[in-house]
Amino acid sequence: MKQSIPLILTFLLLGCDSKAPFVVDIPGVTKQLEVYLSENRLQEAAWESIKLAQFDRADSILTVLRQILESQPVEIERWGGKGIMENYLLTFQNGVQGFFKVAGSDSLGPIRKELATYEIDNLLRIHLTSITLIRQLDLPDGSSVKGVIKYFVKAAKTAEDLGLKSNVKPDILLFFDTIVANVDRHWGNWMIRDDTNELFAIDHNRTFQFDLDFT
Repeated sequence: MKQSIPLILTFLLLGCDSKAPFVVDIPGVTKQLEVYLSENRLQEAAWESIKLAQFDRADSILTVLRQILESQPVEIERWGGKGIMENYLLTFQNGVQGFFKVAGSDSLGPIRKELATYEIDNLLRIHLTSITLIRQLDLPDGSSVKGVIKYFVKAAKTAEDLGLKSNVKPDILLFFDTIVANVDRHWGNWMIRDDTNELFAIDHNRTFQFDLDFT
C-alpha cells in the first residue's frame, strides 16, 4: 500500500500518462519534490511545487491530500499536548497524518476560525498553514464527533523546542497574525521544518479577536 499515493500522483500530475509508473519520471520534479512524493509528505510536496511556480501540480497534490484527510483513519490516538482542546492524531493509509480538534472543546475558539485562517492564508498566497478542513470523525468507542483537521507535518520543531525567543518573530508571521487578528502566537505554535528551515504556523482557534495588542 505504501506506493499507492505516489502512483496516484504520478497519473494526476503527468496528465494521466499511464505509461509512467514512477514518481521520478514526472517532468520538472526536483530531487526534493521527488523525496516528498515518494515518502507521501504531500503538504511538503505542495509547498515545494508552489516554490517552483508549479501551481497546477500543487493543486493536484492538495486534492489527493484532501481526499485522504476526509477518509477514515487507520489509527486514532488521543493527543494530550499543552492545549485546552480535545485533540486526536489521526494516521491514514500510506502514513499520512492529521491533527484533529474536536468542535466545542474550546468555547472561545470555534473550529471555523482554523478553517478561515487557512483560507485567508491560501487566498493571500502566504502559505504558512497546512491544508485544513472540517469533517466528521468516527471514534473507536462508536461515537462520532465534528471537528477540524490539519495535515500534520512530522519533520519540524516548535520555536520553543529550538530555543527561539517568543517575542522575536519573523516579519511574515507578524504580518499574517495582524491580518487574521491572532492573539495567541506563543512560541509553541509556530514551527520550523527540519529539512528546509522554513517557517509554518499552527493553532489558530484564537484568531479574529480584534484587539489593539493582538501582535
